[in-house]
Amino acid sequence: MPPTKVFDNLYFVGAKWVSAWAITTDGGIILLDSLNNEQEAREDIEGGLKELGLDPASIKKINVTHAHGDHYGGAKYLQEKYHAQVVMSDID
Repeated sequence: MPPTKVFDNLYFVGAKWVSAWAITTDGGIILLDSLNNEQEAREDIEGGLKELGLDPASIKKINVTHAHGDHYGGAKYLQEKYHAQVVMSDID
């Protein structure tokens, strides 16, 4: 699936089998999930943001919705590269 501006400040930057979303704010980009691994984070999230005219360096938070590998797999890569804060529930 191509990266897509859904409306206003919400963007789809996921893959065919799992979603990832970017929300632009005055304080930077908030990601909802980070896909399966570093490669998908590079290709789908970083690549998608760039294709949409957004700067991946603006990623400030990564909200992991739940502890399935296809939702948190790229979080460490993005956290280390952009110094983003990773947020998830205590149980996850």
